[in-house]
Amino acid sequence: MQTTKKPLNIKMFFVNRKHMLIALILGIVAFGLVVFAIIPQFREFLSLSTELKKEIPQLDKLKKKLVELENIQFTPEFAQASIVESALPSKKPLLELLTSLNSIAVSNSIQIDDFDLNPGIIASNTAELQANAKNATNKDGVDTLKVSMNAIGTFNNIQQFLIDLEKISPFTTIKTLSLNSRKRGDDFNEQEQDMQAKLTTESHFFTQTVSAAIEAPLPIISTKEQVVLKELTNFSVSDLPEQLDIKGGGLEDFFGVDPINFD
Repeated sequence: MQTTKKPLNIKMFFVNRKHMLIALILGIVAFGLVVFAIIPQFREFLSLSTELKKEIPQLDKLKKKLVELENIQFTPEFAQASIVESALPSKKPLLELLTSLNSIAVSNSIQIDDFDLNPGIIASNTAELQANAKNATNKDGVDTLKVSMNAIGTFNNIQQFLIDLEKISPFTTIKTLSLNSRKRGDDFNEQEQDMQAKLTTESHFFTQTVSAAIEAPLPIISTKEQVVLKELTNFSVSDLPEQLDIKGGGLEDFFGVDPINFD
């Protein structure tokens, strides 16, 4: 007996297997979501978790440093910040030096003669000053302002003037010194205004920017540095106000010449 094979009825197949086809399509979609969405997201989650664990120690360091920065304003060393800035300013201290020299010269009854100063670049921004400092011979971030002068007065007054000179702000050192009498045959015990000290000085200023790692702890001031800070409190500070404007000489006519009228 021979049986005949009936042709496949697609419509009947979809009708009878509708639920199976829906389940199959949903399975394929779910598999695609797992492969293309869930697995990459899970890998990204694992990667972020690993990075987070690595950053936790640095976060703890930053929190600790933040607390230190908040409490630093209550330390005695922070209260001396202005004294340190005056002693070693971060700019060329021309006006501050002149003010301090005039102050100690007046207080010691000293007459300054043959004053020689070559300040170089003054009206320049910090970046240009730092570039000039890098081209200089110094490599420690400190440059100097050199001055030569003659100090005239009594021996005792000149002696006190020299002592005060190395206690002014900005920090100034005497490089060369020669002392002689303006009168032939005079000695150093006379109290007349005839003694002359010829000297050259160097005033120091800072030329670099201070940099430190963000997570690095604040430096601890050593005992030697604390002694230096204590010595700086004895330095005289100039009362020169901060210079923010450039003042010109104006247009005053000193000769009283009538202006020229143009028709």
